[in-house]
Amino acid sequence: MARGVALLLFLLLAMPAAADEAAELLARMNHAVHALDYVGTLVYGERGRMETLRVYHAGGQPERERLVSLTGEPREVVRQDGRVTCIGLGGADPVTFPAAPGLPSLPQAAAAASSPHYAVSVAGSGRIAGRDAVEVAIQARDAFRYSFRAWLDRDSGMLLKAVRFGADGATVDQLMFTDIAIGQRPDEADLQPSGAAQVLPSAPATTSLAPAQARWTVRDLPPGFSLVSVAAGPGEGEEHQVYSDGLASVSVYVEPAPAADPLAPASNRGAISVFSRRQDGYRVVVIGDVPERTAQRIAHGVVARG
Repeated sequence: MARGVALLLFLLLAMPAAADEAAELLARMNHAVHALDYVGTLVYGERGRMETLRVYHAGGQPERERLVSLTGEPREVVRQDGRVTCIGLGGADPVTFPAAPGLPSLPQAAAAASSPHYAVSVAGSGRIAGRDAVEVAIQARDAFRYSFRAWLDRDSGMLLKAVRFGADGATVDQLMFTDIAIGQRPDEADLQPSGAAQVLPSAPATTSLAPAQARWTVRDLPPGFSLVSVAAGPGEGEEHQVYSDGLASVSVYVEPAPAADPLAPASNRGAISVFSRRQDGYRVVVIGDVPERTAQRIAHGVVARG
């Protein structure tokens, strides 16, 4: 009896320490992905499609990055000076637009450690790209968000491998470095886009709003999600809202749309789900790194405030 009580006490005391260790590892990873210099080969897979990329990353300020596809049609993405240039992605000419996330990674993974909707833990160890790695599990507590496994370089904290899972345990997407030189600064030529870039016209101006000023709201949000930003577009009633649970994020676009305008079909690409519907003469489009059920629930909850 006393032995059983002692074992239970040990487990209760050990659990917070394990969670704290996982949180520290994830925070270290978020820093390493952006701050370190590295050059490597990355394999990314989603729903039966595989792609191999050569990654050139220069950390610090400004952070610079170039991803070059080694499979399929020649393509590349270059991120520098607050802008992103895409080459060979659906058009003959390179195009540049405001910066977006670069290297696929766990979005704000460290936030999961303090969220009641995820459980984080150190799950073991392994060896990725010839480097010793620590495995961290981020387990979703419901079906409205994805779960993750991440393998982090033991020495630097750099993300070496990540796998994202649905509620059924099936793999949604995954990435893994097959080789990586951490601390190697890319040559200047390797960070430059291939050819001159054409700058796209600026998007229509938007105006940031306080949440209380939003014209639209979402009833019956999935647990843990809340409104984090609102911007009004140039059209009457046009709005862009962002919801997040701290880890996953969802964009909600509302714009005037005649009944004759077709709706885009529901779809998902890897971890990204898209769902649209009509509401009182407007088109509602929801896009986010969440399961389909989450995008649909948010879309069906969009109503005019008041």
